[in-house]
Amino acid sequence: MNKKFIKKFVFALLLSSFSVLAHAEIVQLSGQIVDQSYKLQRAVEDMRYSPQGNRRTARAATVALLEMANRMLGELDGGYNPGPGPAPIPPTPPYPYPGPNPGPGPYHPPMLRVCAQDSVDQMQAAFTKIKAFAYSTSGLDLTSSGAADFATTWNDRYPCVVADEYIADFQKIKTFAYSTRGLDMNTNGAIEYASRNIEKLCDNFDLEGEFRKHYDFAYSTSGLDMTSSNAIEYARGKIEPRAFSCRNFNQFVLTRN
Repeated sequence: MNKKFIKKFVFALLLSSFSVLAHAEIVQLSGQIVDQSYKLQRAVEDMRYSPQGNRRTARAATVALLEMANRMLGELDGGYNPGPGPAPIPPTPPYPYPGPNPGPGPYHPPMLRVCAQDSVDQMQAAFTKIKAFAYSTSGLDLTSSGAADFATTWNDRYPCVVADEYIADFQKIKTFAYSTRGLDMNTNGAIEYASRNIEKLCDNFDLEGEFRKHYDFAYSTSGLDMTSSNAIEYARGKIEPRAFSCRNFNQFVLTRN
């Protein structure tokens, strides 16, 4: 491809469509085609010095020249038509309402059903268990009236079906906090610790087992060689973010009002 050939090609193209050459778009395109043809010719000549690099340049120039030529043909045929655009993106459907289909009439969303709203038999059975636990020395060690108040508050907060699980988990945490192989707290401290963490306990987490691994490492002379109190705090910092990072007692009974 040389300059004379390019000029002849452009001249013949323009001559064949002399009646429309006055159109500004065609005149502009013809100049762009000539300029792009020169770029392609230079890229082809430079391939003698750097075949791989200039091959990519020549290819890009060829693609651009073909696009311009297609535009010119489109203008000469009565107007450039770039073809159909991308298909429109369909609108996002509305997010479905969580829960059952309301159907006709007003819809009442699911509500948390606590023990006080359950049947009399279930409520009284759970109340008796929780009161006995609160009164026991293995539980909260409250007075009889204090235990009754605690059971009343508990029935207003939790479902009846988690009474046994609540008692077992509380005693697990309290025992760990009170034990010399655990946090070595006094009774009141252990009760307060269990009360604070009972709703966050993760199922099946081995409190004492995981605690002892970190404590022994921190207390050992072959480990961090800490004092016992510092080793306890070190081990607490390791296990508590994992042991108390869940939502306990989430087996809620759903009902409609």
